[in-house]
Amino acid sequence: MAGKVHSKPEQFLFEIALANAGADARREGVSEIYLRSYAPELASWKHEE
Repeated sequence: MAGKVHSKPEQFLFEIALANAGADARREGVSEIYLRSYAPELASWKHEE
């Protein structure tokens, strides 16, 4: 993590959640549930596809 600059604590937490859930979980409900609960402003990208 050294050298990484996070503009928002939410972004840092989101990266941790994805790492813990596994890369394949990004297409499943895990990251969406996390985003809706803890960082709703970041969840909008999933619905703009």
